Amino acid sequence: MRMKRIFTLCISLLLLGTAAFAQVDETFQFVDAQGNVVENGATIVIDKLEEGQMNTGLAIKNTTTADAAGVMKCDISSMPNGTFQSCAFGQCLSPWNSAGQYDSYKAILSGNSQPQPILTEWIPETYGEWTCTLQLVQLNIESQSVFGIVQTKVGTEEIGYGPKITVKFVYQDPAGIDAPTASLQPTARYNLGGQKLTAAKRGLNIVRMSDGSTRKTIVK
Repeated sequence: MRMKRIFTLCISLLLLGTAAFAQVDETFQFVDAQGNVVENGATIVIDKLEEGQMNTGLAIKNTTTADAAGVMKCDISSMPNGTFQSCAFGQCLSPWNSAGQYDSYKAILSGNSQPQPILTEWIPETYGEWTCTLQLVQLNIESQSVFGIVQTKVGTEEIGYGPKITVKFVYQDPAGIDAPTASLQPTARYNLGGQKLTAAKRGLNIVRMSDGSTRKTIVK
């Protein structure tokens, strides 16, 4: 009888541990261009080519009032051609040109801040169709005192597993893409935090064009 109770207790603890592991951390969320939350497990389809890129158009939102550190994990195991690149969490990394699992830049997002564009896209060489998965993961924040001044940095411990979504890229007819016109003009500029700029600033600028498309430009 005692062995049965011990066995039952072990099963209960195992089930509780499984449920805790499966719980989605909601510190970070994916949002679309209209500010709508992209729920965990969702699939979005990207089938528009702009300036040679197929941009996800997504952003990351810190849902809390406190600073939080994070990273975006990218599984691009089925990419048929071209390159995949990301500027998630505020800094662009070199494009990935082979299948694999990759981490974006790691950074701290302020609480109550505006959603930050992830600027993540597939740059195809030819037509194809494939899917990748993107997951937001919360990391710990480490603090240290330097000459009496407390400084913080992103730690290495994964403390929360946030939403995971599937992105499906469909590029079927390159000949059907509208060619850019000579009258295309910039209408607005933004920084990585989504703040509107009055003029071009040094670093990465997000430029919205007169046809509604966006471009990334680097000002030196």
